[in-house]
Amino acid sequence: MRFLAPPTKHHPDLSTSEHLVGPSRIRTLVYAPKKPTSHPLPAILWIHGGGYILGKPETSAAAAIRFATEVGALVALPTYRLAPEHPAPAALDDCFAVLQWLASGADGLVDPNRIAVGGESAGGGLAAAVAQRAFDEGTKLRSQQLVYPMLDDRTNLPGAVLPTHPGMWTLESNKYAWKSYLGPHADSPEGAPKYAVPGRRENLAGLAETWIGVGTQDLFHAEDIEYSRRLRSAGVRCEVVEVPGAPHGFDMLCSDAPVSIEFARHQVEFYKRSLA
Repeated sequence: MRFLAPPTKHHPDLSTSEHLVGPSRIRTLVYAPKKPTSHPLPAILWIHGGGYILGKPETSAAAAIRFATEVGALVALPTYRLAPEHPAPAALDDCFAVLQWLASGADGLVDPNRIAVGGESAGGGLAAAVAQRAFDEGTKLRSQQLVYPMLDDRTNLPGAVLPTHPGMWTLESNKYAWKSYLGPHADSPEGAPKYAVPGRRENLAGLAETWIGVGTQDLFHAEDIEYSRRLRSAGVRCEVVEVPGAPHGFDMLCSDAPVSIEFARHQVEFYKRSLA
C-alpha cells in the first residue's frame, strides 16, 4: 500500500486519504473520523455505481461522508476497472482486494470483526458479489447494504416485469451494460464468470445480514425484491425499504427531498446496528 495525495472532497470532522491497495495498486479513497469513538474502527467497503461501465469513487463521496460521520466507520471506496475494456471478473477482483486489505486490519486502522460492504446500483451488485465470495472464501462480514442494486441480467429477457417510468436507467441502458460487463458470456450467462450475476446464485444461505432499498419505479425493483425474498427463504436476515413511485437514483437526483433524507436515515441506522 502507498499513500497518494488527499482526495478533493473534505469534511472538517474527517480525515481523508488515498491509498494504493494490493498487488494491483488499486486507488482507494478512505474517509475516517478524526476523533473516533472506538479504535480500531469498524469499516465499510462502499462501491460506486455506474452500470459496471462508468463512474468513480468520488461520485459516492456524500454517502461515504455520511457513514463516516454518523456511523463512525472508516469508509473505503475502490477505483475498480470498468467494462467493456475490463469485463467480469475484473471489477469484483479489484473490490475484493480492497476488502482483503480491510480484513487484514488496514495497517491497524480497522477491526477485522466489524466489516460491512455496500454500494448503489452496479455498486450494489458488486457488493452482493463481494458478499457471496466473502462467504465462500471465509472472510467474515457483518452486513451488506444494497441500494437499488443491479443484480440480475434476466431483467433484460422478454416477459420480465418492468416499471412504466424507470427514470434515467432504461432497459436499453441495462442491456448495453450487461453485455459490456459479461463480455463474451453475454449471450450465455449460465457460463459467465462466478459471481458475475449475483441474482443467479442458487444457494444464498449463510450470507451476511442484508439491507435492500429500491423505488417501485426502478428498473431493478422486481429483481431486488426477488433477491430479498430468496435471502429470507434461505434464512438470511434481510430488511427491505421500498419507496413508492421512486425511479432509479432518486436519492442522488433529489438528495434534499424528504423521501431521500428518510431513505438515507434507514441506511445509517442499519449500519449503526449491524456494526455495533
